[in-house]
Amino acid sequence: MNLQAYLDRIGFDGVARPDADTLKTIHHQHLLSITYENLSVNLGDAVGLDPAESYDKIVEGRRGGWCYEMNGLLGWAL
Repeated sequence: MNLQAYLDRIGFDGVARPDADTLKTIHHQHLLSITYENLSVNLGDAVGLDPAESYDKIVEGRRGGWCYEMNGLLGWAL
């Protein structure tokens, strides 16, 4: 898992600092860039809570995710 690839995926172009402004920007960009998607659930595909699986789907696969996938990915990035 690559933090810079995640930041690129959400369109974050600043310097990632451990401060409130960066947190606000990353949260906002995450919200705007990753859509809610429950296609996998409806297709009967296995879905899990592993952040690495969510990363592969959302960042590498450039798909959306369901709430636990998106929140887990954001939690990993933070």
